[in-house]
Amino acid sequence: QTAEAESAWKEAIAKDSRYMPAYAALSQHYLDKNDPDGAIRYAEEALKASPGDSQARLHLGAAYVMKKYYKEAIVELERFSKDNPDNPAGLHPLGMAYAALGKDSSAEAAFESALKQDPQNIQVLSGLAGLHIARKQPETALQRVDRQIQQFPSSAKLQELKGQIYMRLEKHANAEES
Repeated sequence: QTAEAESAWKEAIAKDSRYMPAYAALSQHYLDKNDPDGAIRYAEEALKASPGDSQARLHLGAAYVMKKYYKEAIVELERFSKDNPDNPAGLHPLGMAYAALGKDSSAEAAFESALKQDPQNIQVLSGLAGLHIARKQPETALQRVDRQIQQFPSSAKLQELKGQIYMRLEKHANAEES
């Protein structure tokens, strides 16, 4: 089915090179397949067809994070976030790119901004906790998750994340002992 979907999206682009939903579907498809090169190819084509296309910027930035092109990712994701201040989708990969470059305060700001808009976003909260763990602030990581659990006490996802964080802390402690 995947090949047929790709073929249909490519045919849509062949019929109308400015039909942005087909570019978005293809670039998202390649991100989902963990193929950043494919995502970059279609996101860049989308930006050639429509330079202001926000979805293409988001996909391009996410693909750059996957490729570890963090500076390029930051450029695209900051622009996406500026153009779409009410859409937190670019803030998680932006935080990851900042963290990878050691820009912890910028990473934390991106994660916190995303959580203000989507307070139960597990990926973002996990990224923020990972940042605190890397800073050797495990208590801060747990406190941050506990704060979200207090806000959403019936959330199984948040409780499960807390368990994951405890496991990450154990692995981190074992690695330091070695």
